[in-house]
Amino acid sequence: FVGTGSVSGAILGFGAAGLLAQVTSPRNLVLAAAGVMLAAAALTFGVPEHKDTVEEEALGTIPLGEALARPYVRLVALLLLVSTVALTFGDFLFKMAVADAVDPEQLAETFAMLYLALNVASLAVQVLLVGRVIRRAGVVVSLLALPLLMLFGAAGIMVGLGAGAAIALKGADSSLRHTLHRTAVELLFVPMPQRVQRGVKGLVDVFGQRGGQALASVLILGALAAGATAPWLALGLLMLLAAWVGIALKLRQPYVAVFRGT
Repeated sequence: FVGTGSVSGAILGFGAAGLLAQVTSPRNLVLAAAGVMLAAAALTFGVPEHKDTVEEEALGTIPLGEALARPYVRLVALLLLVSTVALTFGDFLFKMAVADAVDPEQLAETFAMLYLALNVASLAVQVLLVGRVIRRAGVVVSLLALPLLMLFGAAGIMVGLGAGAAIALKGADSSLRHTLHRTAVELLFVPMPQRVQRGVKGLVDVFGQRGGQALASVLILGALAAGATAPWLALGLLMLLAAWVGIALKLRQPYVAVFRGT
């Protein structure tokens, strides 16, 4: 339900942005987005506060240092970091390719329509495929789907296929990142003892997501300053995707071992 709500909101948002882009400037789209975010924040005042049960209070939380000393926890954190860096690289390459291929006056409308189509595909994946794939293929195999599909788009950009390869790259990202990949990542936390989950999940999420985005931004800025072009950035993305696949494969045995231990 959370994944479907997120994707459905993206579809409505990009559809509205596409319509507004035809009659107003991108500056006004930013203002409209700020208004929607304020409205969303206001809705949280009606959400009841979570209170720990007696059992949860008695369980406590493992110290962060002790949790990160566990190889499985470190692998999960590393997977989140590397995957976020790779996804940020892919998103930049997509926007770079579209900006080169489309008239600047048409960029806002073009991005809105592209993201609308990509999120419709994402909703179909969320509703029709995620449960079936995870039940039949398992969590670790599900983690491999996104990087393996992104490899084709990155390779296409590297050999000069341009916007078509970039859209294919973003298509894999948009359809799987917030559906199959996100669900599989959440399931990586399931076999952890509750004390470990409570101690690391929030920090690992922040470290992997925000830390990965910040690291990717620094790497992209450095590469551009050094004169890197899209094919060279695509080569860097290929290396990141290879690391992502390697970490996911390495998680298989510890994932099962942690389940057995718990």
